Amino acid sequence: RAPFSGIVARVAIDQGDTVQAGTHALSLTGGDAWEVTVSVPDTYNEYLSVGRPLSATIDGVAGTHTGRITAISPMVSNRTRQVQVTVRFSDLPASARDGLFVRVALPVQLGRDLFAVPSRYLHYSYDGPYLLRPDRREVPIRIVRETAERVLIQSPALTATTTIAR
Repeated sequence: RAPFSGIVARVAIDQGDTVQAGTHALSLTGGDAWEVTVSVPDTYNEYLSVGRPLSATIDGVAGTHTGRITAISPMVSNRTRQVQVTVRFSDLPASARDGLFVRVALPVQLGRDLFAVPSRYLHYSYDGPYLLRPDRREVPIRIVRETAERVLIQSPALTATTTIAR
C-alpha cells in the first residue's frame, strides 16, 4: 500500500522477481503533496526546526511556493558540512514534475552586529577566525556565512566605524 495516491513514475523490479520486505519496487509521483530533500550548510542548524515554513522557486514552475520542514537529519555530512532537510509542499501547480531543480529560501533573523567583509581579510589561529585592526590587534569573529569572495561575520567587538586591516 502506498502512502499517497499518485502515478507510477519508475518501476525498479521486473515481473517474476523475488523481493524481500522493504525492497524499493517503484517510485510514485503526484498526489496532493510533494517532498523535497535539500542540503543546508551546518552553519544554519540553529534556524532549522520541524514545522518551519520555507519559500521556494522551482525551475519551470511559475511563482514562489511555500513548504514546511517535515524532517531534519540528525547527521551532518563530514565531506560537505551540510545537513539533509525534508520539505513538504502542497498545492503545487500541475506543471510541477519530479526531478525539477528547487531553490529553497531559509529566512533568518540576523543580529545587528553582523558585517560583510572580503574573505581575504580573514585570518585563522588555533582559537578560531579573526580580523586584524590597523594596530595588528586581533578581533575574534564568528563566521555566519561564507562565499568565495565575502564572509558574513559576527562580533560584538566591531562597530560600523571599526577599521580593519589586511
